[in-house]
Amino acid sequence: MREDNVTKDWLLYEAGKKYNNARNIVEQAKVNTEFYEGNQWIGAGDTNLPKPVFNILKRVGSYFIASLTSSPIKIFLTPLQFENFDKEIAIKSGNPDLANIVDALDISNASISKIMERQCFQDKVRDALTRSVKTGDMVMHFKFNTNLKPYVYAPTHLYQGDVEIEVIDGVNVFVSNPNIHDIQKQDWIIVSGRDTVAHLNDERKSKASGKVQKDDDINDFIRHQDELQADDDKTNQATYIIKYEKKLDKNGEEKVYASKSTKGCVIYENMETGLSFYPIAFGNWEQISGCYHGRALCTGLISNQIFINRMWAMWQYSLQLNAFPKAIYNENRIAQWSSKLGTAIPVKDNGEPNFDIKNMATFLEPPQISTQIVQALNECMAQTKDMLGISDAQLGNVNPTNTSAIVAIQKSSAVPLKNQQANLYKFVEDCALIMLDMISNKYGVRDVAVDLKSASETDNYVAQYDFANLKDLALSLDISIGEGNYYDEIAQVQTLDNLLQMGQITKVEYLERVPDSIIPKRQELLKQARAEALMMMQQPTAPEVTGSQGGRIATSQTDDALIQKMQSQDTAGMLKSMSQMQQ
Repeated sequence: MREDNVTKDWLLYEAGKKYNNARNIVEQAKVNTEFYEGNQWIGAGDTNLPKPVFNILKRVGSYFIASLTSSPIKIFLTPLQFENFDKEIAIKSGNPDLANIVDALDISNASISKIMERQCFQDKVRDALTRSVKTGDMVMHFKFNTNLKPYVYAPTHLYQGDVEIEVIDGVNVFVSNPNIHDIQKQDWIIVSGRDTVAHLNDERKSKASGKVQKDDDINDFIRHQDELQADDDKTNQATYIIKYEKKLDKNGEEKVYASKSTKGCVIYENMETGLSFYPIAFGNWEQISGCYHGRALCTGLISNQIFINRMWAMWQYSLQLNAFPKAIYNENRIAQWSSKLGTAIPVKDNGEPNFDIKNMATFLEPPQISTQIVQALNECMAQTKDMLGISDAQLGNVNPTNTSAIVAIQKSSAVPLKNQQANLYKFVEDCALIMLDMISNKYGVRDVAVDLKSASETDNYVAQYDFANLKDLALSLDISIGEGNYYDEIAQVQTLDNLLQMGQITKVEYLERVPDSIIPKRQELLKQARAEALMMMQQPTAPEVTGSQGGRIATSQTDDALIQKMQSQDTAGMLKSMSQMQQ
């Protein structure tokens, strides 16, 4: 496995580093990171100039990141083989296959939501976007940690292991073909990182390759410039690489195999992961043709930032030298000049007649600083923000006298972020596919607390479910993120409220569709509402009652009639009228 005491995977890693260094990717990422964090005078050398920092990069980048992540991320799975799939119709159809599909959808959606909640996925997306602003790439590395407990206080021997997500820098990901953007089409992928020598030695599967030794290979990492130096394996660190490669397993299916090593030590080799997708989600801030790395937002603004800082520095230095007038005095009459407040200055008249104290001292008029400097700086900053598509309406620097005009400006100003928004959607979709791949191949049989529609009663209780069943179900993803999604959770609840008030839906229909996060103990209320509806069905049919607003209040309705109503009702027209009412 080794050539000249170096592992074969390490040779591929060295080739990937040469590719990055030839394009100055790592050094540019380091410069962008320093400038974004405010360290913008590093490398300027010793100078008498002041060092002001007008950090346009961080303000612009922070605003873009906040705009893209202003709304919570929602991921919904739907069955691919059914067009216009309706869960409620599938439940009431009595078809066990459709009921099983609904169970799989509910369980997979609930499991992915729990992983996102436990791993603080929203914060990790924000971190990945921040790194893409600085380095051009947003990357998440997914691991199945067998030491994690998916349930609090669960026994150690039950349901051990869960999905773990870490955000890494794109400069530490190396691929077989750097000209392809799609990370899943690569023959192999290498991820590099730093860990303590003690952890790496504990992880070794084979003791024949020798122990891991510490090294100082930190030049190709952005965030490992400083490390503790001590003669201790729990403190000293070494660079490791994980190589993912797709191979055919014994069943003829393409699966991902993993190998981990250091420069001269194999930790484990060709370990079958059981996954169908590489556990790496890779996206760009702005794609570059013919390169899997992206272009960072900061890269094109460094020169502008340097010019702005230098001009402000020279302007401030000129003020320091010339803002206060210099005193000129006759040293034959005044022994020593003092500018201290309240200090008396002795003056000699030398017996001269017509002595005038006004001729003893005067002040030089300071030169006038050209106002064009400040105008040029303001124009430079304004043009920089304008080229990035940032307006005063976005930053809140407008007087809201015309609401319609402000809304129109905000919508038009969001256009420059559409490409980044599409890249983020694709990135989150890849993350969801990887999480679905992991839970279907790693979870096995586990207890789940969901509303099982295939059971005899639709109630929320704990039951065992084999997550391997998800592998036999073709699913498509619906990513809900950002303010551009009109029918978000709030809008849906408002629409349901209006439909209920108008009598267009019953209380049971309302509780079946409202999200669990809106109404506590929704299942208990739904069960009670169904029981009340069943009691009303057993009573003699009563005429319809018209409300004060002309709405219809349903007093009795069978499940078959409900299904027919859902199929025939003009839902689009209803939602359109509701949206007009909300406006």
